[in-house]
Amino acid sequence: MANIYDTANQLEREIRELDQFKELSDSFAELKKMKQLIFYLKNSNLSNKNCNKKCLKVKT
Repeated sequence: MANIYDTANQLEREIRELDQFKELSDSFAELKKMKQLIFYLKNSNLSNKNCNKKCLKVKT
């Protein structure tokens, strides 16, 4: 009789080899990249707005 941990590990390996799992993993990786990009763009946009407000004050 197989150890329950060995069975669980074998199931995990088999699941990770499935095409559906690989596609899902790739999708999550893309979402993570998009989330980081959106965060960067929002922060960059906020920085530009703050700079523009400060620059306008200095110019006038």
